[in-house]
Amino acid sequence: MKFKHRIEDKICIIGLEGGFSQDEAKAIKLSFANLLRMNFEGSIINLSETVYLDSIMIGTIMTFFRKCREKHVQLVLCDINLEVRWLFWNRYEDILSIFDTEKEAIAHLKKNA
Repeated sequence: MKFKHRIEDKICIIGLEGGFSQDEAKAIKLSFANLLRMNFEGSIINLSETVYLDSIMIGTIMTFFRKCREKHVQLVLCDINLEVRWLFWNRYEDILSIFDTEKEAIAHLKKNA
C-alpha cells in the first residue's frame, strides 16, 4: 500500500498504489484528513496502480469525497482498472466523475474551477 500526493495548479493529485484493505484504512483516513487541511481547488484520485479496494476503503474514499464537497472542492477519479471501476460505477455513478486519464481529469477540473 502506498499513498502519495502532489499539488499542481491548485489541484491535489492523489495516487494510491497496491491493494487496500481494512488494515490500511486507518492510515489512509489520516492521510486524507491531513490533505483536507491544505488549500486546493480540486482533487483527483488516480487509481492506475490500485489492484484491489475493499468496501472499507471505498467508504474511506467516499468520506473524503463528502468532505471535499463540504469544502466546495470537486473530487474526481481517474485511471481505474475495470475490476475496481465497477465497484464505484455501480454504486456512485450519479455523483462521481470518472475519467480515463489523469490529463482528462485535470482538464475537467480546470474547466469547472
